[in-house]
Amino acid sequence: MLLIYTLSGLALFLGVTIFGLVSVLIRLNQARDTLRASEEKYRTLVETITDIVFTIDQNGRFTYLNPEIERITGHPVQDLIGHHFTEILAPEHIKSTADRFRQGLSGGKTSNYEFDLIHKDGKKVPVELNVTSLLDADNKPAGSTGVARNITERLLAEEALRKSEARSQLILQTIPSGLFTVDIDRKITYWNKEAEKITGLKTKEVIGRDCIEILDCDECKKGCSLFDKEIDKPIYGKKCEMHINGKDIIISKNLDLLNDENGQPIGGLESFIDITESEHLEDQLLQAQKMESIGTLAGGIAHDFNNILFPIIGYTEMAMDEVPENSTAETDLKEVLKASKRAKKLVQQILTFSRHHDKEQKPLEIQSAIKEALIFLRSSIPTTIEISQNIDNECGAVMGNPTQIHQILINLCTNAYHSMEDKGGTLSVSLVNVHLDAESLIPYPDLKPGDYVKLTISDTGHGMGKTVQERIFEPFFTTKEVGKGTGMGLSMIHGIVASHNGYITVYSELGKGSTFNIYLPLIEMHGMKTKATPTESIQMGDEHILVVDDEEVNISILRKMLEKLGYQVTVRNSSLDALKAFQSQPDKFDLVLTDMAMPNMSGDILAKELIKIKPDIPIIILSGFSETISKEKAKSMGIREYIMKPVIMKDLADALRKALTN
Repeated sequence: MLLIYTLSGLALFLGVTIFGLVSVLIRLNQARDTLRASEEKYRTLVETITDIVFTIDQNGRFTYLNPEIERITGHPVQDLIGHHFTEILAPEHIKSTADRFRQGLSGGKTSNYEFDLIHKDGKKVPVELNVTSLLDADNKPAGSTGVARNITERLLAEEALRKSEARSQLILQTIPSGLFTVDIDRKITYWNKEAEKITGLKTKEVIGRDCIEILDCDECKKGCSLFDKEIDKPIYGKKCEMHINGKDIIISKNLDLLNDENGQPIGGLESFIDITESEHLEDQLLQAQKMESIGTLAGGIAHDFNNILFPIIGYTEMAMDEVPENSTAETDLKEVLKASKRAKKLVQQILTFSRHHDKEQKPLEIQSAIKEALIFLRSSIPTTIEISQNIDNECGAVMGNPTQIHQILINLCTNAYHSMEDKGGTLSVSLVNVHLDAESLIPYPDLKPGDYVKLTISDTGHGMGKTVQERIFEPFFTTKEVGKGTGMGLSMIHGIVASHNGYITVYSELGKGSTFNIYLPLIEMHGMKTKATPTESIQMGDEHILVVDDEEVNISILRKMLEKLGYQVTVRNSSLDALKAFQSQPDKFDLVLTDMAMPNMSGDILAKELIKIKPDIPIIILSGFSETISKEKAKSMGIREYIMKPVIMKDLADALRKALTN
């Protein structure tokens, strides 16, 4: 019985034990399956990852490599397992990489280390390495595991980015525009070479500084206040003037905001160009165009005014011959003639300004003319004004008119005297030879580089402001009080200088006086002779003269003047009628006196037709003013004389005899 119980207990014990063992075995199988599934899953992940995953033992030999190693290096996995990792490293990286692995084997960790692998075909493959140690059950290093990522595309992208940035920098540094950027606090963050060139400020001087502090300019300050919402849209072509280190620079700028990805402003970008010189040239061009327009207007006024003066002077001269000598009438007529001649001189000044008045020029050494003028001035200028002169007696010759050169000197010296008459001062006159190069003549494109004589007239008077300087050469502009000047002096000088193929400059500051510089081109005197002006006696005549003018008042005065001189006169108020009269009886007329400006056919065209009919017919053209003909052009056409209205009887008589006897 005891045995039965004993056996039953043993059987029960064994049953329980077997059941437990079975349960353990079942759990072990389940754990193994789970582990196998987990290993399979992670193996699948490791073997499909696009990076190289590896393990190495304590001796640095590969114990595992995923298939990516073959795609990246061309080496099959089986060729590398059991081999040392250095076998696929670029030689120059073996030592440094081995040191990294030793750190991993000793329990350290290496992150983001870059080196080159050697592909099976010999080319280098750049990779980025992350490696850490493997520990055994006793928590001791048993090897290393790591991941190596192919960074070829990243390095190519970085290189492309570097090249792009380098190109961008090259463009920004070489564009012909100043360029700078500022941050949200208005601090300058970028400053290119052209900005340095324009402003004279180096990059190291401006980076990090407030743009308002650097750019002394009202408009620039507005631009730097973009972030204060004063301006919320781009600015293009804005002109402003900067004052930097005592230098005034006129710029044209473009300005825009720099925004982040959310459209919020993070700074500003400004580009600008220096337009200082172009602005000055533009001002000079506008001044030249204004002067040219005024000159054209002056020529038209002169034409009409001369036609008005002609009969006034003519009738006055003839009336004087009809009244008793020393009578009140004769005295009054003399005053009329005197006033008319003053008006004639004023017209000559207008034409000189507009460069339409012909004055004979000849080779001239102007030293003597200047000295004579200074002697005259010394006697008329008070002793409170000192005259200082520096005249180079060896200055060369210019092609000029002595009377007009005298006018230039007297007018400028008189103006200088007037500016110093209250407090006295020094009037300085100098004459020297200078050579002007192309750069010096940039503001005067009509002039050529070469040798010039420079006449300088300066004073220590009250000077002029910028506004006055811009207008001093305009006719009738004057700062003198009424009765002390007509305003024609400087405009006439401007015209004289231009007619001598020269140019005039002025520099003045309020309270510091004024300086005028006149440049006249030098000429070679070799083989040139000064023409002597012949003098001829005035004679009466009895020849038959055909007079052509479309204005009755001119025909009337010409008829009376010519008949008074003894000539026979036939008049026509139409050039076409005059041509018909001449065609019908060419031998009837000994001379033709014709106006220039007439409807249907001008005087020069009429002259051509008359010469075709009778080549030796003497012709005189009488003109108030014309842009289409000059004395030289008239001579080349076969016209004997060219006379400007108004003409006095003596000059007309001389011209008639000269034309008839030549």
